[in-house]
Amino acid sequence: HEFVHRGWTVTLTGRADGIRKEADGTLVVEEIKSVRREGQLAPMTRQIYERQALLYGWMLSQIEAQPVRVELVLIAIGSDAVEREPLKADYEALELAVRQRLNSLLRELKRERAAAGDRHQAAEGIRFPHADLRPGQEEIVAAVEHALEHREHLLLEAPTGLGKTAAALFPAIRFALAHDKRLFVLTAKNLQQEMALKVIRQVDAGPALHALRLRAKSRMCANGEVICHEDYCPFARDYYAKLASSGVVPRLLREQAVLDPDLVFSAATQAEVCPFEVSLDLAGKAQVVVCDYNYAFDPYVALSDFAADHDLSNVVLVIDEVHNLVERGRGYLSPELSSASARRSAEAAAHGGGPVHRELERLSLELAQLVEAAADAALEEIGEVEGAVEAGLPEERLWRLRPDFDAAFVDYLEHRRETKSFQADDAFVALYFELLRFLNGLAAGDAEAGAAGASTRLCERRGDERKLRLFCKDP
Repeated sequence: HEFVHRGWTVTLTGRADGIRKEADGTLVVEEIKSVRREGQLAPMTRQIYERQALLYGWMLSQIEAQPVRVELVLIAIGSDAVEREPLKADYEALELAVRQRLNSLLRELKRERAAAGDRHQAAEGIRFPHADLRPGQEEIVAAVEHALEHREHLLLEAPTGLGKTAAALFPAIRFALAHDKRLFVLTAKNLQQEMALKVIRQVDAGPALHALRLRAKSRMCANGEVICHEDYCPFARDYYAKLASSGVVPRLLREQAVLDPDLVFSAATQAEVCPFEVSLDLAGKAQVVVCDYNYAFDPYVALSDFAADHDLSNVVLVIDEVHNLVERGRGYLSPELSSASARRSAEAAAHGGGPVHRELERLSLELAQLVEAAADAALEEIGEVEGAVEAGLPEERLWRLRPDFDAAFVDYLEHRRETKSFQADDAFVALYFELLRFLNGLAAGDAEAGAAGASTRLCERRGDERKLRLFCKDP
């Protein structure tokens, strides 16, 4: 829907789940949501879903110039139960709310433009963090500046103690400030992150620059166990409401130019919101983010900035000790299925005793036996008892297991929620995601079949454990 607001042409887009026409010609928008079996929604979640549905109704009523009804359609997970809830639409009030939101966005745009001006001005004023450039540093600074200006890659090698970090980061920070780029400093070790943060502080661009160091999720958890579920973690419960009411993110940005994990952890726990999620929110607003390789290159934990469909034209990467990235990258892209993991899951499920546990045990054993049979057959073919051999994988049978695993996973999570028995290290949950990652790897390999020799498929046996592996030779 396109309309004019305060001199701006606004285009509002969204994808309605369903639109149908009644016998009398009335259009009905359906917003479809899956819910837990008893069909209860938290009040705030319901409010968000209803507002989304009503927005589609308002947009369609403007486009078609006729009345539109709206329904929230709730489908219970794991059953055929469907509930249709007609929503009362006050489109005049909704349009007023949309225009009020646009006013706040325009204020944010004005503030961001002012902040961009401050950053451009800061770029002109920052100085190298030491009084003099050492021999070799001047050459590094010039090479980094040339690479950034010409959108080139730069591979840099220099002796330990030369001051590579300062010589590389200073021109990168100045360029990011001057050209509204996001700078990510990626390292393999915590010590290197601390060194990078030290240089950023010494550069001292003032309040125009926001820099953040990201710490691993497990080390940012304020709960007793890493269980990200609102029933078990007070810091996850009502996260967005508490985040908005506490104002912790804008306050941190306002008060600190360089945000280290301890500072974020302290501020977030005081506001009783998840410190890791707060750090991710801050990362989206910082000009410089210092973090592990994982946050850019691991497809399963990478920041949204590095999603496959994201525009990377405004991103600059400084990768410390880049030779470490080869082995890391191979690990990210080499998923495996282990018979030991499957048998651990079966053993844990056997202690449960309920119908859901029996299904988990059955599926886990079926997967274990499938992996073992494939590995044993492949090694037997070459006359070996142990080792790894390139071989075909039982892909079709693995894909056929997927729907049963999906259904069991949903039932199991419902059981865990109903019995309040979530645990941090769950053997079946770990196995489920191991299978998903492996199947995703198979699908990605099929999609990139043209990259001949990039990866190979292995069957492996070491002692009693067998594995199916997708080994990435060229990450």
